Amino acid sequence: MGYVLIAFIAASLSAQPLTTPTGVLERIEFSGNTTISSEELLSLLQLRAAQRGFFHRALRFYVRALSHNPATPTALLQRLENLLEQLESELPLFDPRLLEKDIEALRNYYTQQGFHWARIQAQLERDTVEHSLLLRFLITEGPAARIDTLLYEGLDDVPLEIRREILSARRLRPGMRFRERSLLEELETIGRLLRERGYPHAAYERPQIYILSERHADSIVVRFSPGPRLRFGKLEFVETSTNAPPLTERVRRFCTEFSPGQWYDIRAVERTRLRLLRLGVFETVRIDSLPSTDSTRIDLIAITRYRRFQETLLGATLYRTALESAPNLGIEFQLANVNLFGGAEKGQFLGRLGLRDPLGMLERGQLEYEFQVAAGLTLPYVLRRVGLSSQLGYGIRALVWPLKLEALSLQLRLPIEFAPWTWMTSTEATFDIRAERPIAYRQAAAAVDTLPAVVPFLRQYERLYTYTHNGTRLFPPSDISLSVLLGADHRNHPVTPSSGHTVLLTLDIGGVGAVGLAQYTRLQTLLLGFVPISARSVLAGKLRFGRIWWRNRENSYVPYDRHFFAGGANSVRGWASRSLWDPYSGGVRTGISGALASYIGGALLLEGSGELRWHLPPLLRGSLRPYAEKLVLVTFLDWGNVYNRLTPELYGTARFGDVLRNLALSAGLGLGYLTDVGPIRLDAALRLHDPLNESAPWIFQRPAALRQWFFHLGLGYAF
Repeated sequence: MGYVLIAFIAASLSAQPLTTPTGVLERIEFSGNTTISSEELLSLLQLRAAQRGFFHRALRFYVRALSHNPATPTALLQRLENLLEQLESELPLFDPRLLEKDIEALRNYYTQQGFHWARIQAQLERDTVEHSLLLRFLITEGPAARIDTLLYEGLDDVPLEIRREILSARRLRPGMRFRERSLLEELETIGRLLRERGYPHAAYERPQIYILSERHADSIVVRFSPGPRLRFGKLEFVETSTNAPPLTERVRRFCTEFSPGQWYDIRAVERTRLRLLRLGVFETVRIDSLPSTDSTRIDLIAITRYRRFQETLLGATLYRTALESAPNLGIEFQLANVNLFGGAEKGQFLGRLGLRDPLGMLERGQLEYEFQVAAGLTLPYVLRRVGLSSQLGYGIRALVWPLKLEALSLQLRLPIEFAPWTWMTSTEATFDIRAERPIAYRQAAAAVDTLPAVVPFLRQYERLYTYTHNGTRLFPPSDISLSVLLGADHRNHPVTPSSGHTVLLTLDIGGVGAVGLAQYTRLQTLLLGFVPISARSVLAGKLRFGRIWWRNRENSYVPYDRHFFAGGANSVRGWASRSLWDPYSGGVRTGISGALASYIGGALLLEGSGELRWHLPPLLRGSLRPYAEKLVLVTFLDWGNVYNRLTPELYGTARFGDVLRNLALSAGLGLGYLTDVGPIRLDAALRLHDPLNESAPWIFQRPAALRQWFFHLGLGYAF
């Protein structure tokens, strides 16, 4: 119907230009623009076509339809027409003064793109039926100017090695099409390079462009003013303090990325500011230069403003743990104090009561909850690039009714920063002492006595039950582990990346102490990649691999939070969290309870995903437009599975053929709304290949398979 309406309006357009145009500007069109898109040109204009909201457009359609129906009551039609007239009167009228400015803006833009001889004309036409206007810009682009010569002056006194770096940084060459943006980008690149090599006051004058009309070319001269080459002097701090202790000189020194006497480097100044902000002590940090009588040095001043040193939070929370591939809902209380002793220390107390994977809980048919309390202290720097974080935590997690798992843990973490020029961006060593004991184990064992296949799945907890003196003691610890994480994060944004990559490698070794029941080695790798396809779309990929080597499996166990699981909103989305398994090495064919099986994980994980993410163009107009611009659409393909269930009978039974043959495959769509922490999204997936369905694994083998959608609520992108 919209297409017919447009054709109808176009057919009734008068070909005569308007001398004194009045009315609503209905459409803006461009003609003759072959190099620059109409969308790009439209963004330059101050004039805007009428933007009618959904209700306005619907009312407009029904008034037209009802006016052609003789059976429409006159009173109803008149009431609707009055309402439509009121809405139409609120639309802005055409302003000829803005048209003159827009023509000038288009001419300037074409000149900046090298089309110095472009001609821009505007034609206004009236729709005699709708009493509205059509604005058409008639564009004759003409030839594009090429660069004839490009000369940079004022750099003769710069050292030879820096001039060579400038030469290698230049991208514009004679013969290339002139674009003002490309020229300015190169000038900024050279200015930045000078500021990185000791010239803090480097600047350039406005480019002189000589248009050679007879050759359709430009000759460009730019004069640089590098100023004197300076070394770093002193750094002073001016702080706006609260009643919190001031930051110690030791921590300030650790955060400073330069020393007096070094050549000035803007990168070191930026890194210093960033490290000060990362302490979590300051709201704002600004670093400026100070007047100095020393012609060889530059003195700096850091102006900081402290944040509130105490924060208390209580409310509902939507969170995700490393174990759950799904969001959890809960109530959370946090109390935090920063800069406790002047070294940017942070003390924190956390209490949380949460429901785990609410959507998956409905599928498994039982309530899954967890209770946690924790107290921690974080020291950002014990050495220059080494921090220390400690946390004492206690929690109870409901497994399969009535079995629960109680845990007390002490964790020490040593985050280590890499030098800024290295590929690796972070590493972390963790020492973890954990004491676990099963609660109500005997009742759980009695409840499944009628299912012999379930007995092996309870055996891990039976060992733990015996180790804790029939579940009466938490001590001695059941696991003492050492973990190392290596990471390289080169994404352009931590929440909504559009380019870059991430590589994570984690190694956990359990049973390193003289006491404990756990004995295992766990390796996990994660690879993420992001490639922009267009201004509004990104192609994203994930590859994840995990392996557990279980030592002395007849007399030991692997802690629950070290298990691998598959399925869920951040895994293979055709299955609920923890519900996807290899039917052979996962023991699914033995008839075990699905609820219990979801609490004994696997020793081998292999999964991957591919996503095409679209930032949708505005679908609505008017007041709802800002919200519509935050909508994102995702199409995805997931694959993977988990193998070698962590029971003595099933561990190590997966063969190479099983791994390939029983890879699950799902695909689907997702719609999300962007927030500061990423999109809140709803995904819908179909099972393309289901290894758990022995009779009809492929989608084309299952009747009505296109009706069997599986939904997931997610916080942030899947990866």
